[in-house]
Amino acid sequence: MADDSTIGGGAAATPSAAIAAAGAGLQGVSAQISGVSQAVANGTLTLSQEAASALLGSIGQLQDQANDLINLADTIDKPMHFGHNWVGMAMDSKLRAAAAGQNSAIRPVLVEFANLLGQVEATIAQAAKLTVQNDQEQSQLLIKAGEQ
Repeated sequence: MADDSTIGGGAAATPSAAIAAAGAGLQGVSAQISGVSQAVANGTLTLSQEAASALLGSIGQLQDQANDLINLADTIDKPMHFGHNWVGMAMDSKLRAAAAGQNSAIRPVLVEFANLLGQVEATIAQAAKLTVQNDQEQSQLLIKAGEQ
């Protein structure tokens, strides 16, 4: 039988496994963002103001959603009072750990995601800024060339 992680039994069959996989995936994204940032710094990647505005709007919405989820995870990290018996305490402990517990919890992954969105936002803003600066420099060169 094929390994289908969406229908149980697969790599992401448990919430902890899915969260761990998401966290691991963010590490690869971080390296890619660094590469794009380097391309911006080298001047090999530019971005128009219109494209930057559209991207920054989308990134801002994603950042708001990530922050909302982080805040939700913070509200879950409180006693849930499922009862004063071993089942209630076990459920409380498991849910709190999955939401805001150790590094395999959702909250640290969401925080990392929000941080990556911040890096993407800074990279987009820098690319747009360099494009504007380059346009201004080219304009000044054309004006000077026209005066000669």
